[in-house]
Amino acid sequence: MKTIVLSIGSYDGVHLGHQAIIKKVKEISKIKNINSAIFFFEIPPKFYFKNYFDNILITLACERINLIKKYEIDLIIPIDFNKSIYLMSSEEFFEKFIFSKYIVSDVVVGKDFAIGYNRRGNIEWLKNFSKNKNFDVSIIDFVKWNDHKVSSSLVRDLLKKGDIEQANELLARPYTIEGIVKKGAGIGKKLGYPTANLEVDKKKLLPHGIFVVKVLIKGKVLEGIANIGRKPTFGTSNNDILCEVHIFDFNNDIYSENISILLLKKIRDEKKFDNILALKHQIEKDIIYARKYFKEFSKKFVKNW
Repeated sequence: MKTIVLSIGSYDGVHLGHQAIIKKVKEISKIKNINSAIFFFEIPPKFYFKNYFDNILITLACERINLIKKYEIDLIIPIDFNKSIYLMSSEEFFEKFIFSKYIVSDVVVGKDFAIGYNRRGNIEWLKNFSKNKNFDVSIIDFVKWNDHKVSSSLVRDLLKKGDIEQANELLARPYTIEGIVKKGAGIGKKLGYPTANLEVDKKKLLPHGIFVVKVLIKGKVLEGIANIGRKPTFGTSNNDILCEVHIFDFNNDIYSENISILLLKKIRDEKKFDNILALKHQIEKDIIYARKYFKEFSKKFVKNW
């Protein structure tokens, strides 16, 4: 069996707080020359019993895996949280998912760690449990932002409010939405501003509004504006949240392509316009705003953004 240093949590967002824990996991693994491991719950347990998973995740499971991989973690294990896990004691969880497969040298967690039925496996429990099972425990202090603990809940709140720049600060990267380009109603094209309509996993949190964005297509980084919401001027079928992006100076056929949009700044809220002409004039203003933003603030962008 492999000997590991691990951390367990939801890791939704892989924000600055998560990154501090991941870096400690990697640091210990290098010092002890053992495997590093992150176990994460695909759906954060607090959402499980709401039985409604639409528009809640900062990062889908596949996104978390890709983000954690950047820290050269050896083992990344997604766990499908379900009723049987919810009912497990902390000891049962460790025995089933960890000790049956790995030898544990260290466990690294944040100060708010809790696991097992009714969250009974807290920090004090973990310290006592580690003595019985002969592994070390590292408790990582909270990362603070404006006197707030950096947390997935805080990032979600910022995204929902449209505070994209602040959310990006806590993520240490732009908030990214990935999807397959599908055919839309063609309204943008008729207005003179064609858009790529993204089919996005329903679990992904989609902030509403008009945004300055960068767009990743086949390794190329382009600029544009995105509209996320229900297109109140026209209405959407089934009240679905739609995500569409107008890419500047671009007219290639990208249907069925997988693209990513990186949200950089919110321009405004969605609005219902009285007529098509008023909407077109507003889009023109949004594009002028975005181009000015890129021109004035391009030096702020990190290369891999």
